[in-house]
Amino acid sequence: MAGFADLVSSGVALANQLTGTLQDTVQYQAWVSQDTFGDYVYADAITLKAIVERKQDLVMDYEGQEIVSSHVISLLTPLPDNGAAGRSEPIDPRDLFTISDGTSGRILSVETLMNPVTSAGYFHVVKLGGK
Repeated sequence: MAGFADLVSSGVALANQLTGTLQDTVQYQAWVSQDTFGDYVYADAITLKAIVERKQDLVMDYEGQEIVSSHVISLLTPLPDNGAAGRSEPIDPRDLFTISDGTSGRILSVETLMNPVTSAGYFHVVKLGGK
């Protein structure tokens, strides 16, 4: 009999398959460091499939400020760790997401249901807003 972790993993995979035609492409760039001027340095962009919603929510960001989000990006496939020192994995608040219409914004929050066996997320929900 499958454990709950297996059921959740299978359910997320099924949701990914069933929503395939609803998913949009997003560009993702992982923050890797800062240069000598303090500007962020990013890894090369990768293209991901995700459910993208234009949705306003009042979100408390990583700095404790309440900000209205503009978009929700739901990633239903695993996102590998970047491995750069000093970052939260697999999604750091300094990372960049750009949706297909060119909209981007800072990452306000990331929600992840963690797999206790692999220590990776089953899925990630990223809320964007502000500049």
